[in-house]
Amino acid sequence: MTAPATPEANNINNNKASLAVLSGSKLLVLDINDEPQNQKIRTFDPYSNDFPICSLAWNHNQMVIATASGVSTDDLGHDNIVLLSSQSGQTLDSFQHDADWKQQEQQRLEKNLGNCPATSVGFGGKSRYLCVGDASGAVCLWDLKKRLRVRQFFHTFSD
Repeated sequence: MTAPATPEANNINNNKASLAVLSGSKLLVLDINDEPQNQKIRTFDPYSNDFPICSLAWNHNQMVIATASGVSTDDLGHDNIVLLSSQSGQTLDSFQHDADWKQQEQQRLEKNLGNCPATSVGFGGKSRYLCVGDASGAVCLWDLKKRLRVRQFFHTFSD
């Protein structure tokens, strides 16, 4: 008869957790465990121009962190959504949320949809999809595997 497997034998550490904190343009990831001397802090800077980060989301297995910049791409032409490795901070992918997805230019002007920075991000579908909200009230669902916007929703204002 064999002894039951222990968490250590299966390389499972139930005491390990990570905490991500936004600090202006920096993302801090703190590994938390029972031994304070083993805790480490990793600092990532996903936007090279010190753009403020306004939202982050962990993917389903906590290997990827999505960030949204609070600066519109209309002003500076940068990628305002960045996907990072949670371990190394390496940029895995990035794209412009508010470029080439909104309605025709005339409709954008009529509805005042231009110049809207991304304000929130969230993963879904075992991290295949990324939901991005912006300051105009629009929400887009991006298929990260196909690298396409698959749905968009607009907030309607009533007078």
